[in-house]
Amino acid sequence: MNEFIRRHLIRIAIGIISFLILLSASLSYYNDRVMTQALVLKEQSNFALREVERVYQNIQLMDISGRGYALVRQPDYLFYTVQMARDRNTNIFHNLDSIFAVQGFENPQRYADVKAGLATYTDMFAQMVNHLSNNQDSLYMDLLKKDLGRYFWEVFNPFSGDVTAYEVKINQDAQTQYERASLRNRIVQLLLVFAGIPTMIFVGYRLAKDERERRALLLNVAENNNTYLFNDGKPVESEAKSILDGLIVELQHAASFVNEISARNYEAKWEGLDESNVALNEQTLAGRLMYMRDEMRRVKEEDNKRIWSTEGLSELSQLIRRHQNEPEELTFRALTFLVKYTKSQ
Repeated sequence: MNEFIRRHLIRIAIGIISFLILLSASLSYYNDRVMTQALVLKEQSNFALREVERVYQNIQLMDISGRGYALVRQPDYLFYTVQMARDRNTNIFHNLDSIFAVQGFENPQRYADVKAGLATYTDMFAQMVNHLSNNQDSLYMDLLKKDLGRYFWEVFNPFSGDVTAYEVKINQDAQTQYERASLRNRIVQLLLVFAGIPTMIFVGYRLAKDERERRALLLNVAENNNTYLFNDGKPVESEAKSILDGLIVELQHAASFVNEISARNYEAKWEGLDESNVALNEQTLAGRLMYMRDEMRRVKEEDNKRIWSTEGLSELSQLIRRHQNEPEELTFRALTFLVKYTKSQ
């Protein structure tokens, strides 16, 4: 048993750490969901309270706007219009209906009365604005004396208290869930710290060893890059970033060069290849691609000459056939064609 543990100690330690990591990841995921849900619940609760507050703010805005318009009969002083009030009513109750449905808050006390009361007050506000616009001050005063805002407050206050109590409880429950999740996260993190220290010593040793092997591999990559891809004639880099960046750059040069050749640009050049290092690249990819370019250009030139000759002979043959019975005309046209086609002086 002791021999088994000694031989497999590293695997056992790694297995324990792996189990703790999986446990930590699972708990962290669960706790994150709990904490996120708690934050969402708090945000929903705060949103509901803000929307309830906007209900009474709407009354205040209509009241202030109407009184200002009554004092100064200019449209600019009616900063809060009837349409704005109705739109805000619709928006507020749409939001409250949605948030109450999400929270499962069924039939808040006097919610329907608040809806009806705000609609009634908005209708009265519309009538007051209409009376003021038509200079019917007595009718406006009759509506003002009704003081519907005070009656609305008697309906709104119990509703506001009911919603506030419900939302405060949601806030408190969410905060409790958040704190419990945070505590679980800290406990798991402490377990990882205490169990992971011995393993970290081993990991540090392995990392140092892997670093040496990685450096040797990168140097091998750099040497092979010079041997098979492109040799710029400079000393081999020892930094990993420089080696990889150099390899990526040369691969990009290769891709760019091949794209240029594919587009039949036989004047393309390999960036960085010049007289100082051309001899070093006779057998590299860069050198062989340059050789391929030269061969393709030569073949292209030969094809162009062959096509030029074939087309010229074809056109001359047609000319001869058309004027074979007219020696003088044939001589003139043939000479003219040859001079132009060969661009002779």
